[in-house]
This record gives sequence, structure tokens and C-alpha cells, in this order.
Amino acid sequence: MLQDFYEIDYFLSNNLAVCRKKNSIGRIFFICIEWSMHGIPWLFISTTLCLFNRIFFYKNSQYYNFPYVLLLGILVDLIIVGLIKIIFRRRRPKYNEECDQFCEAPIADKYSFPSGHTSRASMLAVLYFIVFRPTNLGSSMFVMMFPIFLGMSRVMMGRHFVSDIVGGFVLGIIEANVVVNLGDWWVTLLKEVTQRIGVNIF
Repeated sequence: MLQDFYEIDYFLSNNLAVCRKKNSIGRIFFICIEWSMHGIPWLFISTTLCLFNRIFFYKNSQYYNFPYVLLLGILVDLIIVGLIKIIFRRRRPKYNEECDQFCEAPIADKYSFPSGHTSRASMLAVLYFIVFRPTNLGSSMFVMMFPIFLGMSRVMMGRHFVSDIVGGFVLGIIEANVVVNLGDWWVTLLKEVTQRIGVNIF
């Protein structure tokens, strides 16, 4: 039964990978989407928001702790995805063009399961809905559909198998809920650490 699953997964992934070649139409656009969910920019963004939180959010704002929760989410995602990839060691599709991958991690990014870009996108989407509780239909639909579109682009580029994307979705949803529940503890810990080293980011 497991073999049947692998065969179906490979069949779907192989047939959906219509932009696997470097000169494929639309590949540059998909690479831009790929960069938008890369871990390094998001680590920089979340750290910057934490350092300049007083500028971005009012002290008494209900969203004041969001940058710290966001940073925790990015750190958790990078660590968990990296560990799972190293544990499972599932190779990327043979038809993947590795030469245009951007700043990949030396070990973990050689492996395919789960999709870190997809887990990050779904985690950020869930965090957005939990923290901001949007009422605007347009922005809600965009945030909801973006992880799905990004996941499909990963398969179409030949970066991942379909099951990698599904695993990334599930992992991202779990991460977001864990991070939200650990938010208060994380903020308290950050306050204690920054006070001890003489840096005030709160």
C-alpha cells in the first residue's frame, strides 16, 4: 500500500512539474514567489520588527507582541523543518533544477520532505487570522489562497513532490497554534534575556 502511495505521489508530481526547466515560461515568476517565503528574509523582517517595535506598534496596542510571536514562529519553523528533513532524508525529485535555488541550507535543503516554504506560508497565514482576525474579504482570500498557490508552484517547478506540500501545510498549521500558545512565555523570556544583556527592545 505504501508503494502505491509513492507511485501515485510521483505520478502526480511528475505530471504537474510543467516548469521544471530553467527556460520554462513562468519559472522566473515562480522563483520570485519562492524568494518571498525564503527563511532568511523572514528572519530579517521579524528581527527588525522586534528591534523597532515601538515605531511599528503602539505600546498599548493589542498587536504589540506580534513581532515577537512572529520571530518565534520563524525560528520554530526553520528548526523543525530542518530536523524533519534530516530525519526523513527524502531526496528532491530527480528532475529538479538545483542551480537556481536561492541561499539553500548546506544539508537540510538537499532534502524534500516537508516543504519549508509551504510550512512557512501556511504558518504565517494562520498567524494572520488568529492575531489580526481580518474582516476584509479581499485580504482574507489572498492570505488564504497564497499558501495553496505557493505550494502548487513548488510542485510545478519540480522542487517538491505533492506529499511534501501536504506535509508542509499540516506542519505550518500546527506550528502556528503552538507558537500562539507559547507567545506569553516567549515574550517574558525575551524580556528577561534582553534586560540582562542591557538591550531594551520592549
